[in-house]
Amino acid sequence: MSYRTIMTYLPGPDKAEELLEVAVPMAIKHDAHLICLHVIPELEFYQPGGMYYDGSIIEAQRKSLKKEADDIEEVVKKWSEPNNAKIEWRCLTATNAQAIDYIIDQAMMVDLVIAEQRTPIDVIDSRADLPVQIVLNASRPVLAIPDGCKFDGIADQALVAWNPGKSASRAVFDAIPLLRNAKDVTLFSVSADTEKEGMTPEQYMALTLNRHDIHAELVVNPKQGKGVGEAILTEATQRDCDLLVIGCYGHSRLREIVFGGVTRHILRNAKIPLFLSH
Repeated sequence: MSYRTIMTYLPGPDKAEELLEVAVPMAIKHDAHLICLHVIPELEFYQPGGMYYDGSIIEAQRKSLKKEADDIEEVVKKWSEPNNAKIEWRCLTATNAQAIDYIIDQAMMVDLVIAEQRTPIDVIDSRADLPVQIVLNASRPVLAIPDGCKFDGIADQALVAWNPGKSASRAVFDAIPLLRNAKDVTLFSVSADTEKEGMTPEQYMALTLNRHDIHAELVVNPKQGKGVGEAILTEATQRDCDLLVIGCYGHSRLREIVFGGVTRHILRNAKIPLFLSH
């Protein structure tokens, strides 16, 4: 089991460098085809509120946006040539309203998306982060990279946030190629009831991972005043984890993302790469 097609969304030249530092080694590791996607905003003369922009201003902005796209392409070429990686450059043009839909459409046809943890509000709908838009609307897993974070696809300490639900189960199985390469894996469950008889869901999941040659340490913590999201991040910090796998809870409603409380807390506070699935 491996990721054979990976896509990364590159919003600007500086961010492209950071994301390609993650995406290119991962593509090489998995012998994957890497798609580098950028969307150029299509400027319109008419703006909401009845305002019109002067044509010369629009043209100057278009040239600036085209130059930015060309600069991103140069960064991609710089990473392609010495690494002998299978890299494809895709550049699309869309209105701000269409941009997120274009990205989601492209994401539907890949194994994994690598994106920054927070996306500039002038690129997509400002009410939601790009990783969650992709996870919920394209049903594809996303590796979300915080600003300035270094990750080459091989975790020293991976933490899997587990509960017996569909999203957590999907996240575990989608993350197997990453977990198999991790040096240590912890299956972490925050449970309100640790007195049940017989095998628990987390014990069954640990056995399943073992059959994939992933020998996860099972840790079950009863709720003790902390919120679940806070407990997960505390455990990740104490173990010095460099990868967190979580099921993304939420739904999309009229282009607005409605988050589950745990997902919201982790997205806003995690300082390590997040593997998200739904």
